Amino acid sequence: MLKSALHGNNHNELTRVKRDIMALTSDVDKLHFDIYTDLSNLEQYFFNYDMVIIENELFYSVLPRLQTLVSNDGIPKRKGQRVLLTNFSAPVDKMQINEWLKHVLPKDELLEIPILGGRRTENMKDVIYFENRNRVVYVKTRNSIYQSTLTLREARELVSSNDFLVPYVSYVLNAHWIESIKGRDILLKNKETIPLSQKKSSCIRKAYREILSKQH
Repeated sequence: MLKSALHGNNHNELTRVKRDIMALTSDVDKLHFDIYTDLSNLEQYFFNYDMVIIENELFYSVLPRLQTLVSNDGIPKRKGQRVLLTNFSAPVDKMQINEWLKHVLPKDELLEIPILGGRRTENMKDVIYFENRNRVVYVKTRNSIYQSTLTLREARELVSSNDFLVPYVSYVLNAHWIESIKGRDILLKNKETIPLSQKKSSCIRKAYREILSKQH
């Protein structure tokens, strides 16, 4: 579990920020947030956290005190422990959250997806599928759908070491989003249904069962 602290002056505002962050990420089971309006209390528990996220208006006044904690060899820390110190301004958006997670999540949990004009970082668990429509590959995530500059082959290569399946010629699907497989249909946890190729039905079902077995 990633443990994070939110620090600011207004408890109600921090509670809203916490709620917004949890709504924008699929890692609710991995993220835990504590709220601090008293800096002394935060300092006492600082090394319990992976991230400490500070309100913009306080960030530069608070930073020296927290950096002193980090450099103090007399304070017990986990071996190799790093704490991400960062700031926020409300409302918090998905891009800002992704930037934080890039520093604390294992790199193999993140995807860098090329899009027109740059790249977009996604948590692997947020990506539901890649779909080729009219020679354009779209990325369907928990919260959005957008156009990438990938080919479907490149999408397959991008996620080749993870639990993604190719159930139909135009899809690369994250197996963890499958709710059930019935006949020639795959029902997803977001209530969508995508087709299952008859030729691939047997191998897809077998691969899905193997993925499920790893979770137990």
